[in-house]
Amino acid sequence: MCPKVTKLRDGEPRIIVSYNSRGQPIGNTKNDLASYEGLVARKVRITYENWKAVPKDVKKSCWKALKVKFVLKKDERRKRVSAIGASWKKFKSLLTTKYIRPFEDDPERLRYPPKIYEKIIPQNDWEVFVKQHISDEFKLLSAKQSARRKQKVYNHRISKKGYAGLAEELKMKLGPTFDENNRSYLWKEAHKDQKGLYPNDATKEVAEKIDVLNERVMEGSINTEGKNDVLTMAL
Repeated sequence: MCPKVTKLRDGEPRIIVSYNSRGQPIGNTKNDLASYEGLVARKVRITYENWKAVPKDVKKSCWKALKVKFVLKKDERRKRVSAIGASWKKFKSLLTTKYIRPFEDDPERLRYPPKIYEKIIPQNDWEVFVKQHISDEFKLLSAKQSARRKQKVYNHRISKKGYAGLAEELKMKLGPTFDENNRSYLWKEAHKDQKGLYPNDATKEVAEKIDVLNERVMEGSINTEGKNDVLTMAL
């Protein structure tokens, strides 16, 4: 994972992260940063119930680990630590769905951490984690979370690149005419499939509503100010 970053030795120049006008990491450095955040996240103990329960000194160490490899803005700490938390949550989910759930009836398979992670997951932590994630309480909570995800109607299609990556693609494609601060346009592009179509009627309805609202803004019949922009109105 991210050999370019992990091979950096002490004293070597750190990677300078590129940002767009909204202060979001972009380009290849964005991918390097995201990959290394995932690596740092996997060093946080998996026995904490949630990211909020992770001690402040551990989160501080995560931030320091990033700064050793990257040149980051001073005001980015909260965002980057939050991103590490999201990666940590995904890692725990991976362990549960791939290495625990399929083997609930095979205790022998659950005795030790997966070989691929045995160097970063202590045996005691693995045993606690397994017990936590085969309990009836966890299964009930997991079912509720799954139901919530299914209720999300407007699922975007931009995967790992995120909105910042999409904005960069559109900027290269459309040139100076593209406004990366136009949230409604970004939302529409993010929710199209590979054929340029919307996946369901609900998403299509919002997109059409955005078009109507933009026309009214151009006509001057409605005003947008601050957070009350076209996208907010459409949703």
